[in-house]
Amino acid sequence: MNTTTAHDVLSIRLTAHPMQRAGAFALALLAADGRLRAMKHPEELTPQEIRAANQVMTKDLEATVHAADAKQPGGLSSSPHGGR
Repeated sequence: MNTTTAHDVLSIRLTAHPMQRAGAFALALLAADGRLRAMKHPEELTPQEIRAANQVMTKDLEATVHAADAKQPGGLSSSPHGGR
């Protein structure tokens, strides 16, 4: 996913790489608050929509970090011993 920034210009430009394209469409779905029918093509997202999707991803990441830090049983451990 290529992003372009110059002054207040922020946009998505698709490349031929399948992973980049999948990420761009996932970003577009986040920008539409998960509403598939409201989703725009990634290249049509406004700078405000891109920033809103970024905020969603940031909040999700923070929640994941807090959950991992809580060290609750069944948490986010990849160890077969539950992080022990």
